[in-house]
Amino acid sequence: MQFNDYEEINWYTKLLRATKSDAITKKERLLTNDNLDDEIMYQVYETERVIDAIDAADKSIKENLMNGQDKIMVASFSKKGDLLSQWRGYADDGRGMAIGFDMDELGGIDSEVYVAKVRYSKIKSKLDNDDFLDELLWYGSMSFNSKEFFSESLATAVTYKSKKFKEEKEIRLIYQKDSFDRLIRRNKAFTDNKNTGSSSYGGAIAVLS
Repeated sequence: MQFNDYEEINWYTKLLRATKSDAITKKERLLTNDNLDDEIMYQVYETERVIDAIDAADKSIKENLMNGQDKIMVASFSKKGDLLSQWRGYADDGRGMAIGFDMDELGGIDSEVYVAKVRYSKIKSKLDNDDFLDELLWYGSMSFNSKEFFSESLATAVTYKSKKFKEEKEIRLIYQKDSFDRLIRRNKAFTDNKNTGSSSYGGAIAVLS
């Protein structure tokens, strides 16, 4: 499936690299102090944590996506129910229809499905953004080689897009592949039930690569 933003996921890795560049500059500046007291050394330590987490997230996302294109799945929605660009882009140039969903209900389908607002940003350092760093360091506290680390870093990556798409006010329903496979097996989805004559069919799900 083709996305309107060809830089999906790459946008987040570009943010990471811009932040890393700023972090390296900060670390070098701190180390030039004549008095390397405990406070300064603590700042150096925290900056190194950011750099390490960025390196691991960047590498993990790149390597895992190269090895498989179905690591994460998203369904996209808009908070704007009547937006001209949405009608033109996704509703057969205005000849389609808009369907409303209760996102709380959709998010409750399974414990491993969650709803996230898309965050729009220019490519610039986030070193002064506490929320960005807290999120990065939270999953950076996991083992960098763990499956959990990759899952968290990739799930974060799909919530960032270019600021030029801001008017869409996009909301995403996010599924990791493993939990999606379990749900299919549990509910026997996408398979025909010949005994009852009924079938279960799935709609389009966007697979990011």
